[in-house]
Amino acid sequence: MKKKIIGIIVCMFLIVATIPAAESLKIPAVQNTSNNSTLQKLSYQQKALIFGEITNLWTYEESIVFQAVKIKVVTFSPFSFNPYTSGEYFEILKEYKGFIGVRFIFALTTLYTPEIACIADSFVDRIFITLADANINWKDIAITLDKRGATYQVFYYNGTAIAPVNNTASAGVAQVTDGQYIQLSTYKGNVTTTLSYIPTGISFGTWIINV
Repeated sequence: MKKKIIGIIVCMFLIVATIPAAESLKIPAVQNTSNNSTLQKLSYQQKALIFGEITNLWTYEESIVFQAVKIKVVTFSPFSFNPYTSGEYFEILKEYKGFIGVRFIFALTTLYTPEIACIADSFVDRIFITLADANINWKDIAITLDKRGATYQVFYYNGTAIAPVNNTASAGVAQVTDGQYIQLSTYKGNVTTTLSYIPTGISFGTWIINV
């Protein structure tokens, strides 16, 4: 079954590769100037095949931004295949192969991974968010701990829980912002925490806390 899925993806890749590049396609001139001041230029890049239904398409400098309605995203290094159906924001390069319309996308392109900066505080067993690009949802953040029995939970700056213990998938539309924190507990000793961006599989970094 896995070989069949990979075969289908390879076929789709070859089909998309034969479609003219972005310069020969007309990108819908949809702008959302209210968002232009908050969207940051993102750092990491990842090749991906994206197809499905989208909304809120607009351009920003050298990028195209849209929200997912019902799309699939395939990345190749590392390999991943993920659906998105809850209005997640995506930023891609304008140079792509395929089709991007107001409502649909079928394109081989380059995804950006947003930036998140944190500091670890062993006195309170917390990792604090000090910097986060706009439109990052907690449900797109994977948090892993290297010690069995250790737990985490994400909170707003005022101490209100964003999601249950050891869970970000149920964070809904909660976005990552400065001042929020990850609380570690139920373990004594050094715990290494890694944050990764699920759409691209890229790691934001690791932080060590002595719980």
